[in-house]
Amino acid sequence: MPRPRIGRISATTIRPVATAPDFLTHTPQIFMRGDDVYAFNGHDTDINFGYAYQLSGQPWSAATKLTTLFADGSANIRWDPLHETDSSIIDAAFFNEDRLENDSFLPELYYRAVTPSTAPAGDTTPPSVSLTAPAAGIVSGTTTVSATASDNVGVVGLQFKLDGGTLGSELTASPYGYSWDTTSVANGTHTLTASARDAAGNSTTSATVTVDVENTVTPPPPPPATLFGDSTILTHLDNNVAGDVEAFAVNATSSGSLAHLSVYLDSPVPSSLAVGLYSDSGTAPATLVASKSLSTLASGWNSFDLGPVALTAGARYWVALLVPSGATGVVNFRDGHTGPSAFYGGHGLSALPPVWPGGSTSNDGPASSYGTT
Repeated sequence: MPRPRIGRISATTIRPVATAPDFLTHTPQIFMRGDDVYAFNGHDTDINFGYAYQLSGQPWSAATKLTTLFADGSANIRWDPLHETDSSIIDAAFFNEDRLENDSFLPELYYRAVTPSTAPAGDTTPPSVSLTAPAAGIVSGTTTVSATASDNVGVVGLQFKLDGGTLGSELTASPYGYSWDTTSVANGTHTLTASARDAAGNSTTSATVTVDVENTVTPPPPPPATLFGDSTILTHLDNNVAGDVEAFAVNATSSGSLAHLSVYLDSPVPSSLAVGLYSDSGTAPATLVASKSLSTLASGWNSFDLGPVALTAGARYWVALLVPSGATGVVNFRDGHTGPSAFYGGHGLSALPPVWPGGSTSNDGPASSYGTT
């Protein structure tokens, strides 16, 4: 009876590629399926049975343990077409030469069937992928970016890309979609692609879709306009104690709605300060039209939200400063000694009076202050 031919390995099948660096064992058993190579150990560095594989055209895998049993012996691998009807199963046997671990050397034999799930076939087919939205052309606002992808085994990830960089996180399941906020990029031409990959490391990038981002750009609000005064820090140092109020005449240089009053303070600052804007009686303040108090003050410019108050260009107003009675400290400020001012002291005021109460007038003004829209 003629001897059955088992097969032969051609010279082109042998590939001088090292196994995984942590696959350490003596006398590994080699099993081949086509151009795929599997190396089984009798025991690894942990004295466990396992294997590693190299699929065609790919690097070696990491070592996979098939058992956590101590198996201080060798492995025997075979594919038996007479007894194993599933040709993709690899029959693997290994033994422990001293299963009692007492030097009696009583052996024990084990068997494992390595199935296709643990011995996968090589996959060299890349996925197919295409962008389905948006279409080439104008986009604005929030736009949906979507794609379809398929693979002979399975797609494990799809990544959208904008101008070559990633757009969102990689998606691992269909449907593949992403809400793109186009306001995050500059208006103009941009490119979109999608890249799909499979478990074997094969990948494909879709055809490029070119879009033109056209978002309405909201202009920034205009800078505040100065209605009276300026940011000049005057040189004359002045102060008032708590409970005394002083007002300084200012002339509106522009018409507009006053929103903020800024006052320059020297150190130390008081624990609280009230500022107010009075109308003009002709020679002194008249009626309080707006006021604001702050308890957090700093050395330098302090802004008080005072408005809105409609001011008329050329009209006179009075800026008043008061440290309320009971607050600590004095108000240290700057004035010019060139314009009208009014002082009312010695009455322990706790708030700005709604109508100016009288008192003395002088030429201490203006104070270092200005009003803006």
